[in-house]
Amino acid sequence: MPNVLKKVNYKMRKISFKNISQKLSNGFKRFPLSFCFIVILTILFLLESHNIINNNTINWRIYFFLFTAIVWVSSVTTYTEDNCSKKGIIIAKIITTILCAINAYFLPTKPKENLIIFQIALQVTGFLSLFFAPFIKKKNTESEFWNYSKNIVKLLIITGLFSIVLVGGLELAIQAISNLFNLDNSLINHLREDILILFGPSFSFIYFLCNLPYKEEKYITETTVSKTFRILALYILLPIASIYITILYVYLAKIIITWTLPDGMVTYLVTATMVIYCLSVFFTYPLHCKNENKVATFIAKWLGIIVLPLNILMSIGIIYRINQYDITINRLYVLILNLWFYGLIILFTLSKSRKIKWALISFCAVFVITSFGPWSVYNVTYKTILNNIKSIVTDDVLSKEKNKEEWESYLNSLKEEDKNKLIEQTNYFMKNFSEKDKLYKIFGTKENYGTFNEASLDHGSYKYRGDWFSIHGDFAEENLNQIDISEYNSFLLLKKFYYNTEDYIKFSTIDSQRIVTFTNKESSIDIPESKLLDMVNDNESYEKRIIQKDNYQAIIIDICGYKENETINSIESFEIYVFYK
Repeated sequence: MPNVLKKVNYKMRKISFKNISQKLSNGFKRFPLSFCFIVILTILFLLESHNIINNNTINWRIYFFLFTAIVWVSSVTTYTEDNCSKKGIIIAKIITTILCAINAYFLPTKPKENLIIFQIALQVTGFLSLFFAPFIKKKNTESEFWNYSKNIVKLLIITGLFSIVLVGGLELAIQAISNLFNLDNSLINHLREDILILFGPSFSFIYFLCNLPYKEEKYITETTVSKTFRILALYILLPIASIYITILYVYLAKIIITWTLPDGMVTYLVTATMVIYCLSVFFTYPLHCKNENKVATFIAKWLGIIVLPLNILMSIGIIYRINQYDITINRLYVLILNLWFYGLIILFTLSKSRKIKWALISFCAVFVITSFGPWSVYNVTYKTILNNIKSIVTDDVLSKEKNKEEWESYLNSLKEEDKNKLIEQTNYFMKNFSEKDKLYKIFGTKENYGTFNEASLDHGSYKYRGDWFSIHGDFAEENLNQIDISEYNSFLLLKKFYYNTEDYIKFSTIDSQRIVTFTNKESSIDIPESKLLDMVNDNESYEKRIIQKDNYQAIIIDICGYKENETINSIESFEIYVFYK
């Protein structure tokens, strides 16, 4: 499509019902599949909100399919509508939908961490590709890309503001109705949830797609920087970046003088500085391309060189942390981000900050590539940690199962460095990876690992406590008024949040049944562990959260803690209403 030489006036047109209906009609014609997926997603959210379905009914794969399909089908549309025939556009949309469906179909029934990371990477890159998809095949389209991206940023801000105003305004109206007419709390809460769903993500998706730049609006060549962007880049972001750069250079001088290694805080400051560098280059793009502003030209030519030593400082800090504390998922992602920063500095410096499109494309490519496959951050970390553990716990050590005393003796026989590494790596693996059987296999059996874990309690900095669980919701506000408490004479609140809960929780076994006792030092109640696990597995069932006894009725408002398989290891907080006869 030839460049459009004239500037298209991208202002809001006169608002009318006819204009709104026309926008909706055009948006649906342009993104029919995306609109259908948004409607399906909205219906599922509403059904779940009204307890007609729950997470056990709708598999997580369906939600991931819908979110992924919405962003990728929309992105493919923005690319094909200017590069393919009508038939080609339809085929491309169908193929993209099928690929998203295949991706979702082969996901496991229960989510795994590595696949969740990849799905998030797919969705994030799918959304970001909306910024550059129309320009992938076109050369020398940096000005058009800048205008198009600028308009999308404005559209996102407007969409967010409209959504917040709508949700906030209707929430106030519902609150007024509730106070003035004494309506049922259950009805009011359902209305709140419905409004949040309809005018939150659903409205935002549809409004965004309906107003996404189209046809000649995508290819505006004349670039001008608005007053807002100019102020934001030159008088807000740049001074902040200058402060960060000054702090980091002073800290770099301190490191050189004292010959010490950088602190972990350096990573945050350098990352923030690089983000501001990218934003400043983007917001001032027309200014430095036309040499209209000396500060903007300085940013384009020299800021990358100025932050390069700081990026090196960040590299030293990350590598030092990995050598000192070993690899983790977060550290490896930070290292990759650091390497991408080098590429960004080279790209902007050599092109005098004119190749802004490729900065975003490269980020999306790196994020997807490092989040999937055997080379992904998750898999590399997973295999590295297992190999580290195997290198310390040799086969002769695991030739027979050990009791707690034998494991303690073995730990004491290790070098301090190896002992800490073994404990920290096993704990990290149990906390962050779902393939726990692989670790059990190294130790021979799950029981042998459990004994080792118990023995390591006095040696490591922390102990694996299991998977986090929570029993929570709006039970108190929504359902309490439906419970008959007329035959009860007194009320007791059992409540403790996160600190010293061991004084308020007691585990015991009665008649081969594990019992959890909740107390406030004055009174207590006993709840079978099996009953609590049943609540965890069906968190939306409020009926299961009512404990009926001869002399009292207990209502579980909130319980959080750690469990492993079907055993509760600890309870970190709880809130229980008890009504006594």
